[in-house]
Amino acid sequence: GVVGVRHAGDEIFGFGLFASPAQGLFHLRSAAEQGSVSAMLSLSCLHHGVKPRKGVLRVLAQALQQPLGVDAAAGVAYTIFAAEHGVVGAMAAAGHAYRWGKGVAPSYAKAARWFRAAVNAYGGGETSREDEEDEAARLPGGDATEAQMLFQLAEIYERGGTGVPANARLARQFELLSRAAASRDGAAHSDGDEADGLGGAEALPRKG
Repeated sequence: GVVGVRHAGDEIFGFGLFASPAQGLFHLRSAAEQGSVSAMLSLSCLHHGVKPRKGVLRVLAQALQQPLGVDAAAGVAYTIFAAEHGVVGAMAAAGHAYRWGKGVAPSYAKAARWFRAAVNAYGGGETSREDEEDEAARLPGGDATEAQMLFQLAEIYERGGTGVPANARLARQFELLSRAAASRDGAAHSDGDEADGLGGAEALPRKG
């Protein structure tokens, strides 16, 4: 069982010790199945060979007699679950996975879906809790900026593929949006003005 672990939303691993590493992993997986976003992200990190940010989970990762091997497919499955629960960094990581075929079959259509979802969430200020976003940023592709995701969208629509016909006009629009986002990022860093941030007021171009 679990010793001294409280349940408060997703913070089910806030403190305390697992009775054994194996039981800890079991409870982590159970929590993910029950909808704990923190557990989903931690399992995705573990399956990608990335130590989770939270101390108790880092200890768990180190204490397992048979450490979880790198399994991109299992990791991406948890990443997608977290993305579906509104974690923007997980959306970016899901887009990265589908764009490059990391743990899933490459799919421009699904990559574009997740990159657009992430950019829209940034633009609407709809990021998840800070600790969840910090964890998601540790995943492959999870720390992508708005400008980087817009650039990926530009490339996807320039090249086209199954489910995403090539569209030069859309590609050009995404390229311009990417440059604008990069410019905003640079201005925010240079003068300390965070008002512009990653959001901006520019809408994503419509498909078609």
